[in-house]
Amino acid sequence: MTGGVYIPIVFIVVMGVTMGIATTYPYLQARIVPMLVAGIIMLLAIVELVKGLRSRAAPITPKEVGQTEGNEKTDLRGSLVQGAWMVGFLLVIYLVGFPVGIASFTAMYARAHKTRWPTAIGLGVFMAVLSYVLFSYLVEAELYPGIIVRSLGLAG
Repeated sequence: MTGGVYIPIVFIVVMGVTMGIATTYPYLQARIVPMLVAGIIMLLAIVELVKGLRSRAAPITPKEVGQTEGNEKTDLRGSLVQGAWMVGFLLVIYLVGFPVGIASFTAMYARAHKTRWPTAIGLGVFMAVLSYVLFSYLVEAELYPGIIVRSLGLAG
């Protein structure tokens, strides 16, 4: 077994324990999100485990994927850009709340990564509807409305 299969095994075990703990919760609303998230992560880990076990080739070195030594600046810049996206996501949610924030941020992020406008907007709307259905409707949790929406008196 190569080193690349240990991480998916750890994820599978941890998500199995998480699902086991979630089944002991007395209310369905408390069980559904941990079981849903753990189930999805477990499925992805199983896929990665199968891919890792099937691959018999030697691990790819950085030079084989086109990276050269001394490329730390590019890696740091990419990390900073991704960190800025995360901070921006939190800021958008803080200002306009979850429903509007998830829709607008998903569309902006997709568009910034060269997705066409109709696809980016559709993806943003899909994520907002999915978030609403999963959290507000199924779990009956109140999503944060945002300070702008509250100050306009549009949220209770």
